[in-house]
Amino acid sequence: MKHFMKHLKKAIPLLLPLLLISRVVLSQGIPVITRWVVGGGGDMVTGGDLSLSSVLGQAIAGPSSGGNVAISVGFWTGGAVPVHHDVYLPLIVKNLIHYAPPCRPDNGHCEDYDRPSQAYGPLEPGTSYFAYPDDDEDYYYIVLPRSASVTVQITNYYAEGQLMIYDENDLEHSIARDWHNAGGDGVMSIGPLNLDAGRYYIRIHTDIFNTTTLYILTVSD
Repeated sequence: MKHFMKHLKKAIPLLLPLLLISRVVLSQGIPVITRWVVGGGGDMVTGGDLSLSSVLGQAIAGPSSGGNVAISVGFWTGGAVPVHHDVYLPLIVKNLIHYAPPCRPDNGHCEDYDRPSQAYGPLEPGTSYFAYPDDDEDYYYIVLPRSASVTVQITNYYAEGQLMIYDENDLEHSIARDWHNAGGDGVMSIGPLNLDAGRYYIRIHTDIFNTTTLYILTVSD
């Protein structure tokens, strides 16, 4: 019995492809495949006028022919099957960032982002973000997939306050900052800063509010 079971285990990998081939029915000389499977074989098997070459660990693959019938499937085809096949591989995108849309009236001009945990972002380089300096804090964030030289600028800021930037790992100490006094030119700017890859928070702290004029925030790298 043990001897029989030993040989049966060796035969199973070869029997499974033969079971598949047994489903190829010759009806009036026309092969009809009524069923297919994804399996692992790792050998050349034949049945009747058909032969099948498969590979261990992937779908049954390779050229297979019998009479006037030929098939070629899988990532590799090999052989001399005169059929052209396009191979489609999955697209892998690294460092894909879904940027936040610009601030508009329909999203409240990026208001109510008053803490780092609520920061609006990630901001897209070269895009203008409009908001009112009408409360104490506005938080935004940027994501750098690689080291970059970054400049953060606010224009049209007719209020009084500060512009600051923080590393995500240290929200107590700013990397850099700029001040603006009421009655100034409306511009605050930080950079260019040479920053490593990572997340950075932009904080706008306002002491004297302006509820009628939108400031413009831009980030460039």
